[in-house]
Amino acid sequence: MAKKISLQRLNKRQVHAYIRDNNCLIDQSLNSQTPSNLLFVFDKTYQCANGEILAVSKDGTGKLYDSINDWQAGLDELIDLGNREPVHILYSQIPSQERFVEEIPSLISNLAKEFELGSSELDRTLGSLLILDRAIASKNRQDYIDDNSNRKILGSLIAYIGEVIKSAINGEWQTKQNSGWGWEPIIIDRNGKISSFCIMVFDELYEAEESSFYDIALMLIESHQQ
Repeated sequence: MAKKISLQRLNKRQVHAYIRDNNCLIDQSLNSQTPSNLLFVFDKTYQCANGEILAVSKDGTGKLYDSINDWQAGLDELIDLGNREPVHILYSQIPSQERFVEEIPSLISNLAKEFELGSSELDRTLGSLLILDRAIASKNRQDYIDDNSNRKILGSLIAYIGEVIKSAINGEWQTKQNSGWGWEPIIIDRNGKISSFCIMVFDELYEAEESSFYDIALMLIESHQQ
């Protein structure tokens, strides 16, 4: 059985603050162990005074490992994946993969349960995303961006936001296979125009200081109305 790797994901602001507050220095010996095809993920590697290892990607986000052994295990895992196929940030993050559309009702049910929202609040309207944004803002965001729970909440968010878009543009769900990260759920309108939004939802959950899934859906809906 593979070793469970202990890590936290940090956005850009958190990375800067952590380096500043924890006496973290770039470790060239660790940097030199990173293969060139993984430099986007592990661009700079820091040793911190508390023994933790911070791997910063080229986009400025980071992964904070509890120990050098956890960092090494994470690197080895990426090397193994990289030897088999390109590594995408959404690799293995979409639940049920090709069967995602079948799981949408249960994913939305999980979302309602997670944020204690009723069916009248999650009514698949654009305005309901304002309610969802507020519900997410009331929680500890770190709980939703670590590796253990990110996959669960991400799938539910994609399912619900997709349903809002689908309803607004009278579209339908499809899935398409993408090299390196499996099946991607998309929405297609009657004219064949595609909304591909999984990575946008991931970025908003993981990177934004305060998520606005309302803004994402509004932008995509308006793009179909042009």
